[in-house]
Amino acid sequence: MMDDINSKRPTIFNFRVPSDIAHPVNQGGYLATTANTSLHPLNEELQVANEELRVINEEFQTVNADLSQKIAELDRANADLANFFANTQIPVIFLDLDRRITRFTPHATDLFALIDSDIGRPITDLNAHFCNGDLLPLIAQVLQTFAPVECEVQQSTYDRWWIMHIGLYRTLANRVDGVVISFADITALKQTEAVLKESHDALERRVVARTQELELANTSLHAHIAQQIRDEQAREHLLQQIVTAQEEERRRIARELHDEMGQNLTALILSLKALHDNSTIDAHMTDHIAQIQAMAVQISEDVRSLAVHLRPSALDDLGLALALSTYIEQWSARAHVAVDLHSSGLDGVRMPLSVETTIYRLVQESLTNVRKHAQATEVSVIIERRADEMRLIIEDDGVGFTVPTTPSAPDATPPLGLIGMTERAVLLGGSLTIESEPGRGTSIFVRIPLPKDQN
Repeated sequence: MMDDINSKRPTIFNFRVPSDIAHPVNQGGYLATTANTSLHPLNEELQVANEELRVINEEFQTVNADLSQKIAELDRANADLANFFANTQIPVIFLDLDRRITRFTPHATDLFALIDSDIGRPITDLNAHFCNGDLLPLIAQVLQTFAPVECEVQQSTYDRWWIMHIGLYRTLANRVDGVVISFADITALKQTEAVLKESHDALERRVVARTQELELANTSLHAHIAQQIRDEQAREHLLQQIVTAQEEERRRIARELHDEMGQNLTALILSLKALHDNSTIDAHMTDHIAQIQAMAVQISEDVRSLAVHLRPSALDDLGLALALSTYIEQWSARAHVAVDLHSSGLDGVRMPLSVETTIYRLVQESLTNVRKHAQATEVSVIIERRADEMRLIIEDDGVGFTVPTTPSAPDATPPLGLIGMTERAVLLGGSLTIESEPGRGTSIFVRIPLPKDQN
């Protein structure tokens, strides 16, 4: 600006006064007039320069005010940053591209024993604080890939664990100017993991020990179950042998009753008849012989009925359908109870003798119970042969009863013979179910599987 002012100073000229005006009296006035004329433009130029200086000064004041405001904002930002560093609980270290420390938070000061003079030190000097992890390859990886990395590091001095995060340091112009390393304390997490691992290991040991105990108990239980199965099989085999022996004994007794006693009774009846017809005997003795003859006939009928009850020959000779039909007809006549028999799939078909015998005995036992306890007027017997099983249903309209929860329950009625009936069905792999209520009659449902060669 001073150069501009100096450049605008007036130039001094040498004036040559013409001879016609060089009068001593008028010379001074002429010069003054000439000087005033020359200084007027110079004065105008000085005023313009002063105005320019004033404008420039105002601009300087405005720039100075803006600069003061920027400095105040920068101070505020620096104060915020300093307060942030002072109050943050996260250790943070800033490095330049040469891997040298440029800044660190107060928490990093306590953690790594840093001082202000450590600024500018290589970060490799801090490697001794960790028992694992090499910083330089990780920093190089971040600078090459522009992707942050994280890893767990241990501070052996204080037995603490940290999550180390390494990320890029970018300027406001988005230029990479180093890296930022931050540390998150996970010591409590590691301690908790250690406790959990110890608890888990203890639990695993307990599980292994308990598993071994359970295996031993399971082995013992399997052995016990196997023994029970063998005992049950032995019991069923013994029961089957008993039933078979019982049927054989019934058959033998029935045959003896029919063949031997029947024949003896027949001979006795014939002898009594011959004696009755003898004319030499008086009338009183004849009547007495007639009574004895009638008693013999009745005994013969009872023996025949007993033989049929013990083992009907029709069951062995003619099959289940005819044997049951004959037995039910005779039972209905004796008990004066109407019986409705329905059979399906039995015509011309013989089943295993054990199956036919079991069904016959179940019907026989059921009708015996009806006669003794039910006070029924009608009975329905349904026998059905299916592809893989035999089904038997016996229903009556009698007084009914309360079915015990188990055959051995306190409220069970022994005369019903539930245990024997159930065991007969179970021996062949079948089942027997009884449904009854007081005053609503009784229904018996039996299912007996057929051998595969009978399907």
